[in-house]
Amino acid sequence: MNDSFKQRLVGAVVLFALALILWPVVMGPQRDQSFVLQSDIPDKPDLGPSAIVQPKTRDDMSPIGEYQRKVVEEVEQQEPPEPQADEPIAKPRSKPSLDEQGLPVGWEIQVGSFGRKENATKLKLRLQKMGYRPQLAKNGKLTRVFIGPYIDKAIAQRNLDRIARQQDLSPKLVRFIPPNE
Repeated sequence: MNDSFKQRLVGAVVLFALALILWPVVMGPQRDQSFVLQSDIPDKPDLGPSAIVQPKTRDDMSPIGEYQRKVVEEVEQQEPPEPQADEPIAKPRSKPSLDEQGLPVGWEIQVGSFGRKENATKLKLRLQKMGYRPQLAKNGKLTRVFIGPYIDKAIAQRNLDRIARQQDLSPKLVRFIPPNE
């Protein structure tokens, strides 16, 4: 068989297969092509007025606000704490000084500098328990523990003195330099 006869035979088979598939579609019964405009969604139900039922009160719970009133009464009965002699009453803040770039000068308390990060983390946790917000800063091989920054140098100095007394450390006051981001 030569190639042209094969191609004609394959073409005839393809046309015959198409005719078999499309014959029922083209010559089938005529259908109504109109659209149905009726919905299958049911109508809205008629819900008459309903009664609102009040929740039942529980006997095993106190009314709202009773606990707060008890706490306020307890606090009012306590005597106010006496100001401690070593902690001066807050003075008005001084105006922050500005550096060459016009930015406020900030201060930090360097509490410690450690070769092992574990030791710095231990000190950080100890300071957090005391209510401070320490931060760790890696500088070469050393990990430093800082508290701050403070805008007012006097407040930073007071906190430095307090930390030195409480922790038996010798922290130092350093200029705050923001980290490069």
